[in-house]
Amino acid sequence: GNDAVAVINGTNALAMTLAAPGKDLDGSLLIIVSNGSAAHTVAPATALNNAGSNFDTAITFAAGGKQVVALMAINEFWCIFPSVAGGTLTNVTVTFS
Repeated sequence: GNDAVAVINGTNALAMTLAAPGKDLDGSLLIIVSNGSAAHTVAPATALNNAGSNFDTAITFAAGGKQVVALMAINEFWCIFPSVAGGTLTNVTVTFS
């Protein structure tokens, strides 16, 4: 696989879809960085961590600061760091105070 860094730039909020990784990307890291100018969203095409509809949620970056989220491709799914072991994931919001 290949590691990649995606920088989201834009003064207006961008809504993007993240395609599911192929098997050839197993072990690859995807680092997504937001420029902090708007509340950008990244919606995975398949549930994060292969956890079904409870993890079928968009990653939302808060406006006002630079944020980063890390994902790893495992068995054709994106797994988020840190990985949530169980329960229901209602949203992923990247923000700092």
